[in-house]
Amino acid sequence: MSDMENDIAFLKRTCNIYGKLDNTVYRRKRNGELWEYDYEYVPKYAATVLSRRTDIINKVLGMLTNLRSEDYKRFAGILFYYTPYIIYRGRYSFTANTFYKIFQRSEYDLNTGSVSTTRTLAPRTKLEYNFQEPGSIKLSCYQNNEIFSEREVIVIADDAELETAYQEWFTEHLEEILQLPVPEFVSRKTYRRHLQRIDVYKSLSGDVGSYLQIAKTSNPGIMYVRIKASQSENPQTQYFAEVVPLIVNCWNGVQPEFLEVWNKYHELWYKDNFKLNDKVFSVVHLWIRVTFRAAATLGFDLKTLSPENWLPEVETLDDLLLASEMGHYGLNQAELNTIIF
Repeated sequence: MSDMENDIAFLKRTCNIYGKLDNTVYRRKRNGELWEYDYEYVPKYAATVLSRRTDIINKVLGMLTNLRSEDYKRFAGILFYYTPYIIYRGRYSFTANTFYKIFQRSEYDLNTGSVSTTRTLAPRTKLEYNFQEPGSIKLSCYQNNEIFSEREVIVIADDAELETAYQEWFTEHLEEILQLPVPEFVSRKTYRRHLQRIDVYKSLSGDVGSYLQIAKTSNPGIMYVRIKASQSENPQTQYFAEVVPLIVNCWNGVQPEFLEVWNKYHELWYKDNFKLNDKVFSVVHLWIRVTFRAAATLGFDLKTLSPENWLPEVETLDDLLLASEMGHYGLNQAELNTIIF
């Protein structure tokens, strides 16, 4: 038995495994019985008209907020529900849960404006529609004679640009839909890859043999496992390991006035990008990130970096943030004009 097999055998003795680990998928049937099967890689499909909608909405969402912000879930719920499906003529297939937000098998009335039908729908029921006439169509779903959900489909000309059509729609309607209430639908449960202990100890963490590593989550009974990978032969890792000491050396030489302003900038940046209880990104980490971004923009090789051979034309904090394409996060101009060295 290989070292990897030994490590996995240990986890199977001490934990319930959910999801993919190495080349095996571990699942539980509804009766609790373990179900294991070989993992089969399926390449991602080419972008479709419907998948491009998701990509476009995510870009708009990224301009409004970020994943760690408290209002991320609210904005995401509004955008993904109220944004219409902009499509070309043709036949399309939707899942009842994704399209009509159906989470429980039941009888529903579907209204397309001209035709009303009654169907028994479950979350994974496939719905097919054939759209041939350009224009806007409202598709409504009723339950017990009350509106359950309503979606809009806009059919555009075959030669129209999909991204442009979405951009024009957001320009006209984004401010309007952000004022609408957050749709209240029950989400389908997501099963994420994780571990659960099966003995008296709730959790464990650290290395498992030579190949696996267990990390805790915010839930004391849930852990996740990852395969340790060696990056010693990776050119990017080698470059990073070589230049980080040079960046830190520059950090140790900054002016005290700059250090004071940088601490303030880090605090403002951190509040907007991380939860306040996640103390995982120090002032030095941010310095390293910003220096890497600025060097990439300026085409500067960090292997030659030093306080005497600093980034070209970067003298103040404002210069550094401009080169790294980072925001000011409320700093005034006097603070931005602080000299680095």
